[in-house]
Amino acid sequence: MRVLILDIGIGNIKSLLSCLNFLGVNSLVSSKKEDMKISSHIILPGVGSYDSFLLNLKKRNLANEIIIQVKECKKPFLGICAGMQILGNISLEGSEKGLGLIDSDVTNLKNPIGALCQKVPNVGFREIYGFNKIGIFKNILDNAFFYFTHSFAFSKISENNLNLAYTKHNLPFISAFQKNNLCGVQFHPEKSQSNGLKILSNFLELK
Repeated sequence: MRVLILDIGIGNIKSLLSCLNFLGVNSLVSSKKEDMKISSHIILPGVGSYDSFLLNLKKRNLANEIIIQVKECKKPFLGICAGMQILGNISLEGSEKGLGLIDSDVTNLKNPIGALCQKVPNVGFREIYGFNKIGIFKNILDNAFFYFTHSFAFSKISENNLNLAYTKHNLPFISAFQKNNLCGVQFHPEKSQSNGLKILSNFLELK
């Protein structure tokens, strides 16, 4: 197993490394396409704004290589937070086009008229629900808690046969998904204690 953490200068690399070390997995931190080609699993952690994240990917010539590794090489890929959002088409947060690996647009969490107002950004431990307990969700209990910090998210995905998890806010948003080898989590598994470790361990079992 060769686990690669893609480092584009934005992301919680240290905590993620600690989680993988705890799971007994040696991982490489790199921003080189060559390391993507020889990896078995790829993780893209991310924080910050949508456009800056994508521009950092493109500056390092990684965007097209991610598409190749996911679609052609069928490697297990996990996008975390902003690393999940850029897998879609577009975002209300910016003007850059996403990677288009999942048919969804990123919307904001602002309170719609007449709805119960919850604070934005959404920060703290929240429950996820609605998922099938297979793949990355294996052994995850119903209404398990994960740590979030974000103002934007997918509200829906226009594809069938996906395993989706949702979280309630002003409106429900998609908090995680799995599409075969492609996975995304809006929460931070590296900050989500035992539940986060389960998600990472399940991801590493994908082939």
